[in-house]
Amino acid sequence: MLARGLDASFNPPNFTEAFAEGYRFIVRYLCPTPNRKVIDPDEVKRIHAAKLGLVLDWENDSGDSLRGRNGGLADGRQALALARDWIKYPKGSVIFFSVGDFDALPNQFPAIDAYLDGVREAFGGHYEIGAYGGAGLLRHLKANHKAAYFWQACASTGWFQNGSRMPDAHIYQTTLGVTKAGGTVDLDEQNLAVPMWLPAAPHAPAKPAAPQAPAKPAAPAASAPRTARVPASAGASNKAGLLNIYSYVQLGPTGTLIVELASHYPKAHEMYVTSGMDGDHGPRPNGSHHYGLSFNGSSTAAIDFGAYDKVSKAEGDRRMRDLARWFENVMPATVNIVELIHTTPFADDNGFYVKNCQRIASFGSDTDKAHLDHVHLAMSQAQVTAALARVKAAKPMP
Repeated sequence: MLARGLDASFNPPNFTEAFAEGYRFIVRYLCPTPNRKVIDPDEVKRIHAAKLGLVLDWENDSGDSLRGRNGGLADGRQALALARDWIKYPKGSVIFFSVGDFDALPNQFPAIDAYLDGVREAFGGHYEIGAYGGAGLLRHLKANHKAAYFWQACASTGWFQNGSRMPDAHIYQTTLGVTKAGGTVDLDEQNLAVPMWLPAAPHAPAKPAAPQAPAKPAAPAASAPRTARVPASAGASNKAGLLNIYSYVQLGPTGTLIVELASHYPKAHEMYVTSGMDGDHGPRPNGSHHYGLSFNGSSTAAIDFGAYDKVSKAEGDRRMRDLARWFENVMPATVNIVELIHTTPFADDNGFYVKNCQRIASFGSDTDKAHLDHVHLAMSQAQVTAALARVKAAKPMP
């Protein structure tokens, strides 16, 4: 045994007490948001301050892995966004998926294989893939190269071929549902090395530097657009160059680029990001650009922007109209927009409706009305990459 660890979903322990009791890592959870079991950045700081390593596991409903490739693609995208963009989980670490949180039988293995294929496509090599389940399933996944790391469940020795420990499992779950360090946890033992997120090593005290001649003051660096994660309903930052993103917003690779583009808007501090891959935007995974489709062979994403919180409706309407107009102008025009949807109350425009790089009169009365209170922008990765290059190369706008 390399180390003892705790597996905590809804009621994590006191991390400092857990370390004092001899535990050296903790498994915490990702799942569709909003959900109170999802780890947040503040918790990461507390885990590392207590000198514990962190491993992530994606777990929602026990039968999710039977949804096949499309299910894995959708869950993988959400896991990637939460891990990379929300808590900054280091690249190359492992994210386990609870693909066998039930007695998975051989006739179900093909669906689970396809699910993990979807996860792999979504990750694009950014994270290692781990699998949780009984030994019979894990042996199959290892033999077929569907996962790189294996966490054996102890839920039932009666599960398929789960009567004894799998020698090449990386983590063994040994006990379920006990109280440790003030939390409700399962107990785990690390059997083989796992790429977890470890606390940073303390820095050695710096040696005094030899006296030097005073350096000339450096020229001030040009201010770069920035973003900040804030609680829902916090409103706009009102700080020049800072675009707020609500905490629950899930961003994939293309969505992250769209938000970066929006952060270059001269009045980005008047706006905030309200939605990405989260929320209800139609059937998953292929009902909306919010969940990732494609355009001309390039993956797409959609981001929603708001402006009402903390300002009057009239002021919010103006702010959103100005943002939509900037999107149309900076692309340039509409040739690099997959979708732009925003309805305004002003008489001097006809709303902002773009579909597949063409201005249209309307998306239909219901859709138009639904976009009075936010700006919806969808682009492909190729489009937003080109737009960012133009924006960065251009002189700052007044």
